[in-house]
Amino acid sequence: ARVPTAEDVRAYSPSELEAARLQLVAALDGAEHSLASDFSVEAAQQRTHLARVLAMTLLRLGSPLDAEQTIVDALGVPRGVTGGEAARWCRARGGDAGCSSEAPLEMAFLLGVCYQKSGRTREALAAFEEVLRESEGHWRARY
Repeated sequence: ARVPTAEDVRAYSPSELEAARLQLVAALDGAEHSLASDFSVEAAQQRTHLARVLAMTLLRLGSPLDAEQTIVDALGVPRGVTGGEAARWCRARGGDAGCSSEAPLEMAFLLGVCYQKSGRTREALAAFEEVLRESEGHWRARY
């Protein structure tokens, strides 16, 4: 079966989101296994892409802490690093993780959304400010 895309996740109903979550978890597990046995930039990009779409799915399902953990695990953000510092880490580690140029910024933005949805306003604002510092045109980080 085809793995859901970001566009799919935006359009899915709640019941479709749960099925997508299960599919994405299985695909991410497979990508991590593949990456562990035979590293390649393409495999790293695929893993990071799947983690981003899974984080989006988890946010839509109302699980910001699970989404945050997915991002943190995918990019190797150290324990205790949050807010703007975590957003900077996402951007810095994004290249190491084989991300496309916009993926680290998007992961940093999603991390801000995770903070916002879990009631950590100060950390969310710091993450969004870090995203805007890198890309003033990132309109979603303004809101």
